[in-house]
Amino acid sequence: MLRKEATSQPPGDDLACQCYSPYYKWMNVSRVCIRWREIALDCSSLWTWLALDQRACWDFPKMVIERARTFPLDVMISITNPYIHCSPCMDMEDHIHRAGLALDLLADLVPRIRELVLFVDKDEPDGTWKSLTEPAELLEYLRIEAHDYLRYSMDATGPAVAALPTVLFASKTPRLHSLAVVGFDFELTNSLLHPGLRHLEITACLCGTFGQQSNLGDFLVALRRLPHLETLKVDWSVKALAVDSFEPVQLRELKLLRLSVNPITSKFFLDHLRLPRNASVRYEFPTMPVITVEQLQVLGQSCASLLDGTTPRAVWFGPIWPKPKHEPLPYPNASCRIWVADKRASLAGTPLESPWTALPPPQPRLIVNSQIPMIADPFVPSALRVLDLSAVHTVCLEDFAVGNKWARVLAKAQGVTSLRVLGEAAFGLPAALARGVPEDIAPWDKGGLEADEWHWIDFADDTQEMILNEMEEHMSATAQDPGEDVAMADTEETLDAAHGGDDSHNEDPVPPLFPRLGTIVFVGVNFAAPEGTNMPSHPDVHIPASVLMEYQTKGAKYGFSLVAFLKSLRIRRAQGASDLVRVEFEECRGVDVSQLGSLIQEGMEVWWDRERLSG
Repeated sequence: MLRKEATSQPPGDDLACQCYSPYYKWMNVSRVCIRWREIALDCSSLWTWLALDQRACWDFPKMVIERARTFPLDVMISITNPYIHCSPCMDMEDHIHRAGLALDLLADLVPRIRELVLFVDKDEPDGTWKSLTEPAELLEYLRIEAHDYLRYSMDATGPAVAALPTVLFASKTPRLHSLAVVGFDFELTNSLLHPGLRHLEITACLCGTFGQQSNLGDFLVALRRLPHLETLKVDWSVKALAVDSFEPVQLRELKLLRLSVNPITSKFFLDHLRLPRNASVRYEFPTMPVITVEQLQVLGQSCASLLDGTTPRAVWFGPIWPKPKHEPLPYPNASCRIWVADKRASLAGTPLESPWTALPPPQPRLIVNSQIPMIADPFVPSALRVLDLSAVHTVCLEDFAVGNKWARVLAKAQGVTSLRVLGEAAFGLPAALARGVPEDIAPWDKGGLEADEWHWIDFADDTQEMILNEMEEHMSATAQDPGEDVAMADTEETLDAAHGGDDSHNEDPVPPLFPRLGTIVFVGVNFAAPEGTNMPSHPDVHIPASVLMEYQTKGAKYGFSLVAFLKSLRIRRAQGASDLVRVEFEECRGVDVSQLGSLIQEGMEVWWDRERLSG
């Protein structure tokens, strides 16, 4: 775990701290006591992780290699430019000497390296490549990554990246199954594209001659030589144009395809790839200055084609939070995941368990991520809106903007029976379930107006209680009064008022959202402060002051309102929606369990942390 953490991203400015030190945290096990030290020193496999850093003590890597004996090594090395450091920080001559020693040692170790992670922070790394000329018969995993400022940019006007040699390790890497190349001039005829590869990543690279119109053909030729490929990650590095037309490539063993490129280019990729039905496609829209209607349309077409022959059955819709999560005020990016069933399979026999609660969870067929903040994101909604969601039975809403943008996208999923709601998404849920999708919110493809994410603020007001009381009286009169037509007209009037309509009685009531909904699971939801108090949040719930300030600015009360939820259930009953059968609360805070008895009185099962409440 520590090794994976240390090698998962390029080191920052302080290479000695961020690269060298974390790599050896595990060594603490040799310092617990004499007995533990004896065991650690005798366990050769513990000493097979080697981080080569020019500023580290030179005797240390030699000691590690000695203790590893003849075991294959996992090596991480960062090649830095000494001139990026100020003179008082280090002795330049000593730095250059240490760098040479590290590369010489790397060259000696190549025949016994199993895993190599190489970070390059140097404009001219020719000396680095010279250390990689010997055959690497044991090499299984290779990642070569340039530091940020050295990488090729999507908007670059000329090549400013280092070229990776087309032949490394004397073309002898018979066991290589994982290759990642990030930020280099990389020829698609490189000898590292070994037929045994199962995992391939090419990102932020210059593939082919600079200015070349298209090299999709070369890319497809390279893929044909990789019959065992299981995961493929590629971005705008490989260009493609509409005029390209080549024989499609069958990737029969592919399990995951990750694309980060504009929708038009991605469509040309997908048109030339044949993927297994069980492969998962993760599409990420890169940051672009201009959003066009054509891009939105093409994205929808690509998503629909990827799901051809299948039926969407479950949808997760939510954010990609910046790190650290929820700090500062969150403006996350949007994301959705779609699970499917074979269209030829009987949907009646499909189990209704949530895919994200199964162990192990099944992979979604399609994931769409956007780099644009969710408050103004058109891409993920555009991908969802073109899909046939009529057979979707399960929806999961992650905690994000608490309004009804998700309702605008998922309203046509009329067959949903199970809803899972996380975090702040629960706050606006009662109003969305009762009011449906307001007609004054234009979809993105008809004007791009932003959804009112705070439409739920007034839903629990006292005036709404009066409306509900009137509604219940009218519904009771409808069941007893022979003048049924008059009673129905009054009921429609109160329904219209409950949805925020005007005095007009000619408009049809808003249809219920998810009319067949039977189960709701609330996860990690904070309840609102008790009714009748002016507290900004429940005393047992601790939230950042910046979040509270955002709610106070909008005139909203932070937290999930049980009163509002009960109101929404009664309105839905009047709308003709199915009654809820089951409500579950997991890891929720800010409510006395006894207060949930009002839900039991409504005739539904209520579960708290997986235990059923008796009432």
